[in-house]
Amino acid sequence: MDNTGLFANALFSMLLKKGIPTTFPAQCQAVKSMLEYDCTGLIGSLTDFAVSSATVDFSIETNNDTFNDICRQWLETINI
Repeated sequence: MDNTGLFANALFSMLLKKGIPTTFPAQCQAVKSMLEYDCTGLIGSLTDFAVSSATVDFSIETNNDTFNDICRQWLETINI
């Protein structure tokens, strides 16, 4: 397992020890709490990496114009 996998595993282990809240506000509070008590600095780094990874520009290109239009529309609306 590479270092990123080890860090992610440690993060998930911390989450699972406390249990993952089911509501969004409770999830936000759990993340806030983990960041406040992160003496290693790993959680902040992993969170920054996850946010950066999620905001990468992405496109799908094929030889079919109709399928390109469908994919473009899907990418524009996937996170709405």
